[in-house]
Amino acid sequence: MATRSQTIPLSQAIPERKKARVRWDKIFLYVLAVLSAIAFALPFLWTVTSSLKTSQEIYLFPPTMFPAEIRWSNYSDVFRLAPFARFLQNTVVITALAMVGQILSSAVVAFGFTRFNFPGRNALFILVLGTMMLPWQVTIVPKFILFRYLGWINTYYPLIIPSYFGGSAFFIFCCVNSS
Repeated sequence: MATRSQTIPLSQAIPERKKARVRWDKIFLYVLAVLSAIAFALPFLWTVTSSLKTSQEIYLFPPTMFPAEIRWSNYSDVFRLAPFARFLQNTVVITALAMVGQILSSAVVAFGFTRFNFPGRNALFILVLGTMMLPWQVTIVPKFILFRYLGWINTYYPLIIPSYFGGSAFFIFCCVNSS
């Protein structure tokens, strides 16, 4: 039986090869993470630098990464040449209202599936998940007919209101799995 003085410290018990392999594995993962971050950041960098170029520089071949002359006036030109403030307002309003609707309705439906035991619950849940298998092309015409009947064509209602009635099967599924 080993006494306290005879025990080997854990650092000596691990073979040197295993220590080195662990370090190389971590180095490989860090290098992979950095390369992935660079690969994902390049399109964003390209977009930002292109927004500062003149229109002639954008179409140069071969393309250049950084502009020869930085044009900060491109940002003010966007607001002057197009109703960009209105576009931004539409995006924020529609996204915020639809997001609130998705969160509320998906959470309520998921709560019902997870907390209540009612007859046909599993069949109903399978039916909800089955709607995810329908391609949007199948439902676009019936939705258009419904929205036209309701008088919602050329309004924001079709983008906002449906998210308050049942949400999306994907978000319901995510809520059910997280609880």
